[in-house]
Amino acid sequence: GRYGIDIESFLSADPVLRVHSLYTVLNKVDPENGRISFKSVEKVACAGNIGSGKILLRVGAAEIAAEHGSIYISRLVNRVKKSYLLYLKPNMELSVCGQIFGMFERPEDKKESELMHVGVIPPVIVRSFREGDSISIKSGRKSVKKLFSEWRVNKHDRSMIPVVEDGRGIVAVAGGHLGYSDIAAHGRKNTERGLTEVELTFRSTTETTGE
Repeated sequence: GRYGIDIESFLSADPVLRVHSLYTVLNKVDPENGRISFKSVEKVACAGNIGSGKILLRVGAAEIAAEHGSIYISRLVNRVKKSYLLYLKPNMELSVCGQIFGMFERPEDKKESELMHVGVIPPVIVRSFREGDSISIKSGRKSVKKLFSEWRVNKHDRSMIPVVEDGRGIVAVAGGHLGYSDIAAHGRKNTERGLTEVELTFRSTTETTGE
């Protein structure tokens, strides 16, 4: 589930009510998590200035984020053993299983990029591989399992390589940041109704970048 309130209304409420409200919703979004820090919630509730496009708190499977003038509390990650599933939102990054995933709107005048760019129709999820997954490539459809075999992906890494999916199916499989290959779905036309051109980023949390 996802719950939201506009920032102005939230900040106008009594601080005690803000803390209580956040706790109530966090427990509803992620009832299995019994280790929510009071200080962390209080810091969000009593913040004097909350800007959009920020992740305010991530605890367990829940996240508090500010975007488009509102505060949203969402359940972003569902983990079963070594698997994961995240809802990916534009212009925000998420971290799970030692990896950071991001999706950014692609400027119309940007011709080339080192990032993977694909056409998607939201909502978009990033998840681990499942048996039976397949992706459309230039020569037809190919199973993701066969791709892994061609890339020589070891068994441990198979659950770590992100599969990107929207409402119509798998749009990308990204193994480049783990030393394998990347592939995007073939045949998606940018003129398609509702299609948004985006750039996808995937990197390990252990990677460092120079200034």
